[in-house]
Formats: sequence, C-alpha cells, structure tokens
Amino acid sequence: MRVRIISFGHLHGERPAEAHVTVDLRTHFRDPHFDRELTQLTGEDPRVVDAVLTTPGFAEAIDAGTAAVRAFASGPVDADMVVAAGCGGGRHRAYVYAVILAQLLDAEGYEVVVEHRDVHRPVVERTATGERITAAAVEPARDNLPAPITGAEADGQLREDLQLLAPAATAALQLLADAISKRAADHDDVVEAIKAAGLHEAFAKVFEAAADSVWARHDAQGGDPYDLDVRLTVDNLSGAAGDVRRAFTWI
Repeated sequence: MRVRIISFGHLHGERPAEAHVTVDLRTHFRDPHFDRELTQLTGEDPRVVDAVLTTPGFAEAIDAGTAAVRAFASGPVDADMVVAAGCGGGRHRAYVYAVILAQLLDAEGYEVVVEHRDVHRPVVERTATGERITAAAVEPARDNLPAPITGAEADGQLREDLQLLAPAATAALQLLADAISKRAADHDDVVEAIKAAGLHEAFAKVFEAAADSVWARHDAQGGDPYDLDVRLTVDNLSGAAGDVRRAFTWI
C-alpha cells in the first residue's frame, strides 16, 4: 500500500481534505515556537527534533499513527492512504511527526511519500492558545490603555497589561520581518531603518526597566542589598540591554 503523509500548519489554512486520518498536535504537545532559539528553525534541525521527540506522549502518538496505517492496510480494499499531521505553523511538531512516521512505515515495507505543505511559509506569531496574532492586535486604542494604579491591585493589573502588550509587540516585530523578507530589502537599508526608528533602543529600555523594577521591588520589601540571586537577575537584564545596543554597533 502507498502511504502519503502530509505535514501542515492550521494557521496557514484548512486541513488536507483528502486525508483519511488527521492528527491534530496543537493542544496536547508543547509548541517549540515559543522557544525563541527554535522559532525560525524547522524539523530539519536536530534541536527541533530533540525538542519534539522528548515531549511526553509524542512518541506514543507516532506509534498510534503506524497502528492506524496497519489497520487501514489490513482492510479488504487495496487503496492508497493519506495521513495528515497538523500543528500551529507546520514547522516543528507536524514536520517531525511526518518524518518519523515515514521512517517507521518505510522500515515495515510500505511505499511512503512525504509532503511538507507549509514549512516554507513565514512564521506566524500566535498566542499561548495557538490563535493567530493579527495586525489589529498591535494597534490598541490609546484611549483604552489602563490608567496608572497603585496598591495591591498593581501586580495583577501589570500581568494583565503584559499579556496584552507583549504579544502585540511581538506581532509588530513579526510584521516588520515579513515586510522586509517579502520585499527583499537590502541589509544596510534594514539596519538604518531600524536605527532611525530607535527600535533597538526601545527594546534595550524594556530590559533596563525590568532590571530597575526587580531591584526597586526587592528594596521596597527590605531585601538584602547583597542578595546574589536578585543581583544576578538584575545584572542579566541589564546585560541584555547592553547586548541589544552592542549588536547594532557591529551590523
């Protein structure tokens, strides 16, 4: 029996209609997209393969796929079979699932063809629940921004604000990256545009503000000024700000 395996991303369109079995990997298995060292990589990279295959339950999900193919192959009708595996963007979990499933089936003597439908498409920023972050999300009305608050409610309000603003900032940067890649911008033009807009400086100030906040909170609580853990956190955040600025010095 000939088996065609399709990996795809739900954020890039509908699931393949021709599939006899479709495996949805989005909900039950962690998304490597949120590891920023892996975001731009694909299942071709060993680091992505390791991250996916060490996810609890993933190997068993692949075994279930091989079992499904055997079941279809044992049926009375000799016909080809299509298996589809989908994750958020089709770059990590679905890609690895398709490759490993193909290897296992090939070892059992099946004729296997693999198609990675969406791996070449741009990375799609999404929320922790897998929903696409759209351009509209990066333009919250200024009138709706929360007013400054103090007291016991401040911490909870800050967390709510960050849950809105951090994904919006990420989406804005992704839109910039997509625009640059689609128009094949020159390297020097990209750097000069970012410098002119002060993007790198704004990003560095986020880290500096975080460092100041950590230390101010520690000091307000009467913490030990020589606490090594707190100092390490502050130093790491301040160092990240410096790294951002230095990166733009040399490119």
